[in-house]
Amino acid sequence: MAIVLTATAASAQTPPAEGAVTRPEWVRKPSAQDIADVVGRTVNSYDRIPVGWAVMSCQVTAAGKLDACRVIVEAPDPGKIGKAALQLSSFFLLKPAMKDGQPIDGGDIVVPIVVAAPGFMPRPTYAPGRPSFILTPLTSQKPVSIRMPCPFDPDKAAVCEARDISWTDEPNLHETAPLILAAQQETGSSTAFCEFTAAGLLEKCRIEGKTSPAAVKVINQTLAQFKGPTLAGGGPLAAPAVVALVYDWKAMTKTARALVANDKRAP
Repeated sequence: MAIVLTATAASAQTPPAEGAVTRPEWVRKPSAQDIADVVGRTVNSYDRIPVGWAVMSCQVTAAGKLDACRVIVEAPDPGKIGKAALQLSSFFLLKPAMKDGQPIDGGDIVVPIVVAAPGFMPRPTYAPGRPSFILTPLTSQKPVSIRMPCPFDPDKAAVCEARDISWTDEPNLHETAPLILAAQQETGSSTAFCEFTAAGLLEKCRIEGKTSPAAVKVINQTLAQFKGPTLAGGGPLAAPAVVALVYDWKAMTKTARALVANDKRAP
């Protein structure tokens, strides 16, 4: 099995007052063996390993531990991935938030967790631009996992292979949640097809799908925040390239609604 762990930047809950508050930073994440043990205990049988994703929100203590964690959204099977995520929270360690050079309690962090089984990597859709692909024209009939029409072919006759990519910088879940809710588009999906340039920018983007003007505005606002695309197997994505970023409005709205409600409950 495998797991993909990412987190949004933590936001300090303690007011800065007279000193600047630095944000927590990752020091340690669960090992492959930690993950195997926890998931194995969760399902009681390795023949029934769950695959999917969960988004967990936690507070960060002055000792750098995660505390008061709760799952705010998960898919596709509610209960299994979330239960494993909560058990994995004790394996995380962060450099805590600092104020005037001293560690402090405070700050919350959102930890999306993706659990994969051998031969299958679920594609999380909880955030803008997830999943993302690099598109390469197919020149043979070789088998590929995902095909789609090449977006910049005027006749849409060419077929492209879509391969997963990730980003070193992407939109912050907390910051985009109000924008997503304001778009009021809770169904359907949109795809932004863009050219990735040597300057590291997404340009000449074209948006496809049934999308309201407010949703288009959200897409354009978030596209500028994607930086440093990397291939699924590691290594930077060479420019120029054509990429596709998916916006699943149902999943994003569900996550955004949970995040906003979670923030309102925070002390």
